[in-house]
Amino acid sequence: ILAGAGLGLALGVKSTTLMLGPMFLSLLLFGRPPEKPLWPYIRQATGIATLALLTLWASYRFEIGTLPGIDFPIPLASHLKPLLKLQTHMREGHSAFLMGQNYHHGDWRYFPIALLLKTPLLTLGLLAGATLRGIITGLHPAREENQKGILSSTFLRLTLYTLRSPLLLFPLFYFGVSLSSGINIGYRHLLPMLPFLYVTAAGYGRRLTTHFTHPLARFALCTLLAGYALVTLNLFPWHLAYFNALAGGPDGGYRYLVDSNLDWGQTWKALGQYIDAHDITEFNLSQYTINDPHAYGLDYTPLPPWPAAPPVLPQRFAPAPGIYAISANQLQGLTIALPEMFDYFHHLEPEARIGHAMFIYNLAPRPPAEWVAQCTLPVAPLSPADLTEGLGTQKYQLFTFDCDQSWLIPPGNGWYVLPHAYDGWGKRQAQQGRLAYEQPQPGYAPAFALYERFDVQPELPGTTTVYAAPSAWPVSQVFAAGAPLSTPVDIGDALTFLGCTTSTKLTPGTPWSVTTYWQVRARPTVSLSLMAHLLEENGIPLAVGDDLGVPFDQWQPGSLILQRHHFTIPENTSATRAWLQVGAYTLENLERAPIQHTGQMVGDRLLVAEIEVTAP
Repeated sequence: ILAGAGLGLALGVKSTTLMLGPMFLSLLLFGRPPEKPLWPYIRQATGIATLALLTLWASYRFEIGTLPGIDFPIPLASHLKPLLKLQTHMREGHSAFLMGQNYHHGDWRYFPIALLLKTPLLTLGLLAGATLRGIITGLHPAREENQKGILSSTFLRLTLYTLRSPLLLFPLFYFGVSLSSGINIGYRHLLPMLPFLYVTAAGYGRRLTTHFTHPLARFALCTLLAGYALVTLNLFPWHLAYFNALAGGPDGGYRYLVDSNLDWGQTWKALGQYIDAHDITEFNLSQYTINDPHAYGLDYTPLPPWPAAPPVLPQRFAPAPGIYAISANQLQGLTIALPEMFDYFHHLEPEARIGHAMFIYNLAPRPPAEWVAQCTLPVAPLSPADLTEGLGTQKYQLFTFDCDQSWLIPPGNGWYVLPHAYDGWGKRQAQQGRLAYEQPQPGYAPAFALYERFDVQPELPGTTTVYAAPSAWPVSQVFAAGAPLSTPVDIGDALTFLGCTTSTKLTPGTPWSVTTYWQVRARPTVSLSLMAHLLEENGIPLAVGDDLGVPFDQWQPGSLILQRHHFTIPENTSATRAWLQVGAYTLENLERAPIQHTGQMVGDRLLVAEIEVTAP
C-alpha cells in the first residue's frame, strides 16, 4: 500500500518519474530471490501499479477529459497534456549552447559534459571508485546467483548485477534517455539522478574510511571534505554558477555551458549595487527573462532580446561607446536573432563579472575609422549595406584585394574583413590588428572575421642598397656601371620601392616566395603589375614571379602594398648564383616604369638581392 501510494504521488509531482516504470519492472524480474516463483511477485506488482494509478487519478479528483486527436473522454487527461507538449517540445528542439557552438536540436555530448563540469570533482572521484568496485563485485564468482549457461559470460553477469541494483539502475537508465534528448538547457535536468549517485558515493566513501585507517589517510579525506564545504561557502550566493576546476571554476564555465547552468536573472540585485557604487547613470542591458529588472531599480537601455530593443544590436561590428551589461547567455548567442550578435564583446576583457554570469564592459571612444578593406578570396564577404549597418556609419572608403597574393594597408585607421576559414599568408597580416568580430557559420552573409587596425605601424624591411640599371644590361654590367641606391627608391610616377624579404638560398624544384614592399605616391591612370624575376648572370630569367593582387583603381596615395611573388626553379638546374630584380610595368603595353635619381633616369629595374641556388 505504501509503495503504491508513494509511486502514485511521485508520478503526480514530476513527469520524469515515469522512468521508475522500467526500474520497477527490472526489480520485479531480477531482484527477487531466484528460487521463488515469479507469479506472486507479478500479483504484488499489479496491485502496486493499480494503487499508484488510482492515487494519481485521485490527485486530479478523478477527472475525465479529452485530449487533442482523441474524440472520447479518458481519465487523467490533464496529466497527459503536459506530456504531449513535452513530446512536441523534444521533437521541435530548443536553442542550446555547448563549448562554443549554438544549435537547436539535441547533442548527445551535452549531458555527459554537463555532468563532468558541474559535479564536484570529489563526488566524481567517489563515483568512479564506486563504479569500479561495482564492476569488480559484479564479476566476482562468489556474488553470482544462478550462474548457469549463458549467465557465465562477463557481460551478462555485469548486466544482471546492474539490473538488481536500484542505485545503479535508475541513474543509468535516466542518463541513457538524456543522451537522446532534444532539449539541452541545463544540468538541472540531471537532478533526478543525483540522490542515487550521492548515496552511491557516500557508501563508497564510508568504505574508504573503513579500509584506510592510517591517520594520514583519514586526515587527507577530511581535508577533501572540508575543501568541498569551503568551495560551496565561498561561492555563496552564486551557487547556480558552480563549475568545477575542469571548467576553470565559476568564471570559466561560460565557455562550455550557459542557460540555466549559469544565469537565470539572479544577478540583478548585485548589478544594481554595482551601478550605484560606480555612479553609472546610463547603461545598456542584454538579458532574457520574463521578469522586469525595474523591480530592482535598474534603469537601463534595452538591448536584444528585450522586446523594446531592435532585433539586432546596432553597430554590432563596432558598438557605440558606453557601459554594457551582457548576460553570459546572450554573450554566447542564446535567445537572440544572430548567435554571434555580441561577438565584439567576446574579444574584450570585461571590466567586472557580476555573480560570474553578468559581464560588464566599458567601451571608450575609438579613433574614427576611414576605410574597410575586404579580401576577395573567394568573394568579398560583406556588401556595402552590411558594412554600413554593422559599423553604423557610411563614412569609410571600401577597398577589395586578393589577400593570398597581396596585402593592402591604406593610410589611417580601419577594418579588415576576411573569409572566416581563410588561414593563409594574409591572415598573419590581419592579426597585426585586433580580431573584433567573427561570424563562424554562413548566415545572412558568408562566414567572415573582422579585424580592427588602429594605431598599428606596419613592419617594414630596413634600408638596403639596391642597383638600378636598364633591363638590357647583364648582371655584371649592372654592378660595374649601375647606380647604387638606398631604399626607398621611386619607380615611375606612382610607386616607391621600400624593400623586400627573402631567403638567400633556394633548392631547384622547391616552391619559393618573395615579399616586396611598395608605397603608393599617386593613383595610377593605367593598370600596372609588379615585376619580380630571378636572373642568371647573363641576364636571362631563371624564373618569373610577376603578380599584383590589388587592382590599380584601389590604390590611394599613402597606401602600402605588400606583394608576394612565387617562384619554382626547374629541378634540373645546376648549382649557381642568381639575382632578384624587381620593378613595375603597364599591362597595356608591357612598358617598364622608369627609375630616376637626381633628376636623371638610371634604369627600369632594380637588382635587390643575390640568391644562392644549391644543388638538387
